[in-house]
Amino acid sequence: MMAPQKKQGTVRFLPWGREGRGLINYAKLIARRNPSLLSLNPPHPSRREGITFFFVKMIGIMTLFIIGCSSNQHKINNVKINLTPDKHSLKITGLDPLIVQDINRDSTEGNWQSLVPVYKMPADTDLKNYQPIQPGKYMVADSVVTFTPDTPFAAAQTYFVRYYKYDANSKASDFILGKNKLGSLHYTDLIFKQ
Repeated sequence: MMAPQKKQGTVRFLPWGREGRGLINYAKLIARRNPSLLSLNPPHPSRREGITFFFVKMIGIMTLFIIGCSSNQHKINNVKINLTPDKHSLKITGLDPLIVQDINRDSTEGNWQSLVPVYKMPADTDLKNYQPIQPGKYMVADSVVTFTPDTPFAAAQTYFVRYYKYDANSKASDFILGKNKLGSLHYTDLIFKQ
């Protein structure tokens, strides 16, 4: 009877190969392909400097990428609404003073409606995105916006103020990470009743 012959030139890549020889065979294969790994002589200085420069450059690029994608803490504006004592007007506080003064300086009608429009709450709340804006007049005094409707607020009617957050998730990384989509606006609905 003849003894089984071993196959020459086969290498196991798994370290848990037969009899634990896979890792040893893999190291032998790598050493055969690149004999300079076994020598005690370091690589040529120009090659070593090139590798060092490459790693320094990659670390710099990664650092810039991480800094660029890091989240900045935005100022949190706690917008609050209150009815005036006579219940004919609505006071809106907590808006960014710079935005309030900038919109107040502009004489175009409808600018306030692009930041804090007032709506009637429909009976079916699924339809609240399709309601017309409540007409009225906006006045500013000391960063407090006062809205007075053309027709007084109804006693049993529920209303809401939609506060648009134009600066929320507006960095490039927010679009890349999917936190924001082009053309989408973030808003908060503040509900009140007379």
